[in-house]
Amino acid sequence: MRKGFSSAMAREVSDPLWIPIRQGCRFDRLSLMLRRGDEYVVVQCKHWNAFQVTHTDVHQLLGIMVNESATGAILVSSGEFTRYARESAAKLGHVWLID
Repeated sequence: MRKGFSSAMAREVSDPLWIPIRQGCRFDRLSLMLRRGDEYVVVQCKHWNAFQVTHTDVHQLLGIMVNESATGAILVSSGEFTRYARESAAKLGHVWLID
């Protein structure tokens, strides 16, 4: 999704303790980075052409999370997640899916 969505997402973070530290990141892989105390969460907001988002996208975000040394990740989609994507996120832990 575009900058406008990322900015709106940053404004909508309901917990005032979350601090947006960066909007837009290397290679447009991430939309937002949040920090709260020792927690560091990467957020990827994307508009997929496909109706369903697969487990592959969850695994890719997990790789980004590791490369960024983040403690968690949020994947926001304009579509819906497949059952396998939801199972992967649950199994991997620290990955939240929003559709």
